[in-house]
Amino acid sequence: MHRSAYSLAFVMLAALLTSCTLNINTPGAAKSDPLFEARMARLEKLLLEKTEAEKAPPEERLARVEAQVEREKASLAEAVAAPIPAPDTVSLPEPDAAIVARDSSVEFKPWSGSMLKMGEKLEEKFTSGSKKGLVGNRPDLVGLPLRQRRFIGPSGEIVDLGDYEGSKDVVLVFMRGFSGQVCIGCTAQTLALARSQAEFAKRNAQVVVIYPGSAASVPVFLDAVKNLSADGETLPFPVLLDVNLNAVTLFDIRGSLARPTSMVVDKKGVVRYAYAGKGFDDRPSVGTLLGELDALAESAE
Repeated sequence: MHRSAYSLAFVMLAALLTSCTLNINTPGAAKSDPLFEARMARLEKLLLEKTEAEKAPPEERLARVEAQVEREKASLAEAVAAPIPAPDTVSLPEPDAAIVARDSSVEFKPWSGSMLKMGEKLEEKFTSGSKKGLVGNRPDLVGLPLRQRRFIGPSGEIVDLGDYEGSKDVVLVFMRGFSGQVCIGCTAQTLALARSQAEFAKRNAQVVVIYPGSAASVPVFLDAVKNLSADGETLPFPVLLDVNLNAVTLFDIRGSLARPTSMVVDKKGVVRYAYAGKGFDDRPSVGTLLGELDALAESAE
C-alpha cells in the first residue's frame, strides 16, 4: 500500500477518536449499564492505543488500525449480547413544575432581526435536506431497544413511549435544553418538524420532542418557536421532559445540557437510526428522517 494510504487510514482513525465526547466521570446509574461500561472501556483502550500509535511508522499504524477493527467487532458483539435494563426500572423524579407553569425569572425576549434571519435559514436547512442526508453516527444505539422510554409530560404525568409500540414509529428528538438562553437551532428544528407534521402523519409516525432540564424553561422555548413563526405556530406533537438528564446520560449525549440528537424508533421499540450533533446546527433534516421512515416501511414489506 502506498505510504499516503497508510497516513490516510490513521488520520481517519484519529479523527474518529478525537471526536469522542464521552464523559469518563459520568455518575451513578449509567455505570451499571453493561453496554455503557463496554463502550467506556473500549474508548479508554482506543485513546491509549492512539497515543502509542502516533509514535509508530506508517506500516505499524496500519497494522494497529486493522487490529483495532477486529477488537471493535468483538467488543460490539459482547456489548449487544449484554443484558439491557428494563425501561420500567428507570426512576423518574417529580418535575419542579408543570410545563404550563411559568417562572417569572425566565423570560423570552423576541428574536432580533439578525436572529430571525438565521432562524429562517436554519429552518430551511432542517426542512429541505436530502433524504440521503446525515448518516447516523451512533451505531452503539442502533439495533437495540430504546433504553429509556419513560419521560415527564406537560402536567407532570409519566409518559411511556412504549404506548406507541405496535402502532407507530417514533421520531424522538432531543433538544439542547435551556442553559441561560433559548437555542436558535432547537427553535428552528422544532418549527421545521411542526410544519412537516403532515408528512410524518402520512407515514404513521409520531414526533416526540424531549427537552432536558427544568420544566420552568419550556414555556420560554415554546414562546421562541412561536416568535420565529409568523403564524404563531402551535406544536402538533408533545414536548416531554428529561428533568435530571437521566436519558441524556444513558444515551451519552451530554453537552452544556444535551447535544441535539435525533432517533427513529420502529414499532417494536427498537432504535433504527441515531444521530448526535456536534454543534447547534448539526442535525438531520426532516428529509433525512422521512427517508429513514420510508426505509423502515420498505424493509417491513
